[in-house]
Amino acid sequence: MRSHLKSRHEITIEPTRSAIQEEVNKQLEQLYLQAETSNQTEEVDTRVLRKVLDSDRIHEAFVSLLVTANLPFRLVELPQFHAYNQCLNPEAAGFVTTSHSHVATKDYGIVRNIGAIVADNATTNDTLCRAISKYLREEEQVDWDPVFQRVRCIGHIINLAVQDFLFQDIINMQQLAAYDEEDERGNVEDEAGRRSTVRGIGSLGKLHNIVTFIRGSPGRTKRFKKVAGRMIPLDNRTRWNSWYTMVQVALDHE
Repeated sequence: MRSHLKSRHEITIEPTRSAIQEEVNKQLEQLYLQAETSNQTEEVDTRVLRKVLDSDRIHEAFVSLLVTANLPFRLVELPQFHAYNQCLNPEAAGFVTTSHSHVATKDYGIVRNIGAIVADNATTNDTLCRAISKYLREEEQVDWDPVFQRVRCIGHIINLAVQDFLFQDIINMQQLAAYDEEDERGNVEDEAGRRSTVRGIGSLGKLHNIVTFIRGSPGRTKRFKKVAGRMIPLDNRTRWNSWYTMVQVALDHE
């Protein structure tokens, strides 16, 4: 909602923190300042990750927890407990990707020279691009589209194109995902209907049905491996080249 109000209506609503979050941040700030003044953090670590504390600092946080809390049953609710755990191994989710992008672009002097970002299709890279877009818009007054100027993995794009060529209007991605889940569970709800649908692909569909039939029974699997020496790998929606591998192994053992 805050993002929508900001992008569409230019209304900024700052998120509010709970009392425990405020106390945790305050205590962490003090620990990080101590580490920084004693030259125990690198520049980027201090400015971005802010997590590089040696064993002495971690011990200090833990002692503070023991002295202040005296280990009550409500230990996990105490801000000292949260501060201690965040010192150990903080979650490297949005904070790292968003903050580090700002520092990295400045350090390399490319803040206003980013044409596009080329990366794999991990959702964390989507987060990174949105963070850069927001930073450029708010701090540099640069309009950078996080969708249009995000170049995705060419291998994935080719894979999607091949799937579209193979399946066309016969099977959609949702059906393939459902089939993969059924294969993983070993529980096909409508086996006859599924075979009929997949058969519409042609020779590849028939091969798929043969492989699923063999794998559908421990006895058939054992007999096939005894005769052929190995199993034919089953295609999978998210395992690239799986259709090619299935065909290749089938041809090698026909």
